[in-house]
Amino acid sequence: MSLSRSARTVVSKIEIKCIKCKIRITTDENHETCQVCYGIFKTNLSGNKVIDGIIRNTQVNFVTGSKDWILEFIPYDQFKDIEFIAEGGFSKIYKAIWVDGPIDYFSFKPDTDNIVRKNNFSVVLKRLDNSKNITSEELNELKVYYQILSNDMISNGIGEYFGITQEPNTKDMMIIMPYYELGDLMRYLSNNFYNISWRIKLDRLSSIILGLVDIHRAKIIHRDLHSGNIFFDKDYAYIGDLGISRSATESNNDNERYGIIPYMAPGSFIFAGPISDDSVISV
Repeated sequence: MSLSRSARTVVSKIEIKCIKCKIRITTDENHETCQVCYGIFKTNLSGNKVIDGIIRNTQVNFVTGSKDWILEFIPYDQFKDIEFIAEGGFSKIYKAIWVDGPIDYFSFKPDTDNIVRKNNFSVVLKRLDNSKNITSEELNELKVYYQILSNDMISNGIGEYFGITQEPNTKDMMIIMPYYELGDLMRYLSNNFYNISWRIKLDRLSSIILGLVDIHRAKIIHRDLHSGNIFFDKDYAYIGDLGISRSATESNNDNERYGIIPYMAPGSFIFAGPISDDSVISV
């Protein structure tokens, strides 16, 4: 005799919360983590405690929904067509193609990789000189960027950071950033000033202003803002190179002057004592 519909036992799937984020439901594959956490936490680590600590912090905050940025460690063999393009005071700059590319979005389709990437993506590799045994201070620009992202809203006016790789010969660390095809402010204006409308010029100026608003809202002082640190693609302008930025609220006993001399406040060279950041004119 068959059971009536009302008497049949209905077996429903038990929904178990992910042990990582404690927010999303676990996947069928491992029954412990959700698809997002599984995809993120299986990524590479560097083996360096300082770098891995920052990476894990960004991953944990991302999967719990408190941040929308992930820092990754990317093996050096992921980069091809590496080309030296410039040298700074403490670093060397290279252009390269990242084969797999940065994260585009997360896929929830079965039998697919959770992380969908922008393949063959043009990037800049910023090699930090003598950074084999890197310290937390040398990763200041990543920490500053993360502090800026801690605000609820952020504009498109801040240059993005993707992660870190390590040059195999020197063991120097390299910060991975987008390559902006239209160059910095000086190159952009030199090549395009008479070819772009005033509306586009004002839109790009708006991007720069909004980027500054984001920096100052996070109580950060850039300290090295000049035409070489403002970059362009076909859609936006971006403020970059946060390397010597610092919190406006931290005590500063360092009287050294950093940055590009033509853009430094004249008072920096006149007064013997420290000069307040409020008086620095850098644009």
